[in-house]
Amino acid sequence: MRQRNQVETFAIILAAGESRRMGIPKALLAYSDSETFLEHLASVFKAAGCQALAVLGASAEEIAERHPSMEVVKNPSWQRGQYSSALVGLARAGDRNAQRVLLHPVDMPLVRAPTVRALLSALATDSAVVPQYQGAPGHPLALTSVAARAVAQQTSAPHLEAALQSVSLRQIVVDDPGVVRNINTAEDYERVFGTTPRRLSAPTG
Repeated sequence: MRQRNQVETFAIILAAGESRRMGIPKALLAYSDSETFLEHLASVFKAAGCQALAVLGASAEEIAERHPSMEVVKNPSWQRGQYSSALVGLARAGDRNAQRVLLHPVDMPLVRAPTVRALLSALATDSAVVPQYQGAPGHPLALTSVAARAVAQQTSAPHLEAALQSVSLRQIVVDDPGVVRNINTAEDYERVFGTTPRRLSAPTG
C-alpha cells in the first residue's frame, strides 16, 4: 500500500542561486509570455510522470509567490552552492518515499519530456543515469531511491560531482541539445529567445 503523500518520482528543480550574472532570478525568467523557466520545467516533468519540487534560496519569497501551486522547500544554506540545495531536495524526496528522483538546474529549461522518460526507463536496470548529447554529459540526473540515499549521505562532499562517486553512473545518449544548454547570462538568453531577459512577476488580482 502506498504511504500517504508518497511520491513515485520527484523532479527536484534546483533554483536557489543568486543569478548575479543574469540579474534576474532564473526561476522567474520568461520562457514564454505566460510561463517562467520554473513553470515550464514543472510542466515538462509533469508530462514525463514526475511531481516537481523547487528548492529555493535567494529571492525565495518572490519565486514562491509567482508559483503558488508548486511544492517548494527553502535551502537556508543556499550560499554554500548547488550541492547544498541538492541535499535539501533529496531529504524531502526521502521523506516522501520517492522511488525515483531527478535533479535538474532551473537554468536548463530546454530539456524535453521524452528525454526525461528515457532516463526514467533506464533506471529499471541502472541506479544512476545522466543524458549525453554529442559526447557531453548533461542534465537531469536520474537516481533510484537507493542511489539517492547514497548521494544524500555524502554530506562532506565538496560538490555534487564528488558525491556521485558513491554510485555507478551511466550516460545515456539522447538527441536533445537541451540537456547541455545552460542559460546563465543575458547573452545566453538572447541567443535562445531572441530578446533581452524578461522577468515574470506574480499575477495580480
